[in-house]
Amino acid sequence: MIRRLGKQLKIRLNFLLFKINREKFLIRKCNKLLGYKINFSNPQTYNEKIQWLKLYWYDEKAKTCVDKFLVRDYVEKKGYKDILNELYGVYNNFDDINFDVLPNSYVLKATHNSGDVIIVNENKPLNMKIARKKLDKLMKTSYFQQSQEWVYKDLKPRIICEEYIESENNKQAKDYKFFCFEGKVKFLFVASDRGYSNGKVTTKFDFYTPEWNKIDVQNGYPQSEYIMDKPKNLDEMIKIAETLSKDFPHVRVDLYNEYNEIRFGELTFFHFSGTTKFDPFDFDQKFGQFIDLSKIKKTVYADEK
Repeated sequence: MIRRLGKQLKIRLNFLLFKINREKFLIRKCNKLLGYKINFSNPQTYNEKIQWLKLYWYDEKAKTCVDKFLVRDYVEKKGYKDILNELYGVYNNFDDINFDVLPNSYVLKATHNSGDVIIVNENKPLNMKIARKKLDKLMKTSYFQQSQEWVYKDLKPRIICEEYIESENNKQAKDYKFFCFEGKVKFLFVASDRGYSNGKVTTKFDFYTPEWNKIDVQNGYPQSEYIMDKPKNLDEMIKIAETLSKDFPHVRVDLYNEYNEIRFGELTFFHFSGTTKFDPFDFDQKFGQFIDLSKIKKTVYADEK
């Protein structure tokens, strides 16, 4: 109880600091997580430029695109209705969910959140108590307060239930994450083996060029010790990612590709909130070169909209 109150107090204090001086808030946060001071006057690294985009880039359309339900309309208008997962329902709270009408396998997640999901299938039966606790917590999460990701500000928290993507090896499906800059894929990573084994994280992040040359860099999770087979439909995935991203200076487009059937995941504008180290550090600088801030109109912060 005391520990939880302490965490809540810390979030509140951080939010007060953020209200007083937004740049100082991010400098403080990033200095702790990245190990270097963010230079807002002349940002050079990828993570620095992500922080700059949080404060000085604004596009109302981006707010729609991070909502896990509303983004479906954006994807459909771009001509890719066929890659959307089957939608089972959207709910205002946990008690609104009628579990009796849901299929044997599905995924539950918050519409205003990223990454955290509840998977239900024959290997992972639903635990109502745990699911309620997790979703109630996610419904209260604010990426805007935690890290100034304005795209999440004022989004209505809801729960969405979608089709569970069955993988070829009974593991969680591989997630192909395409980093797009001005509508062009410059690199990607594949998230695989997600989960835990014997209390240890098994997740792997493997970076590749669009030509499928492996990039020797670590970001958040370790690499696999092998080179993955190039997807047969990689060119089609790149085409989709570039089409969905062309309206924005930078966005990460997440796709699934089980049985060579492409499915849409999500759009992410601030990868890892720009607070995760690249190892070696050179890639923080190299990837930062892809974001040309001179082409982006510096605008007022979302909080003033």
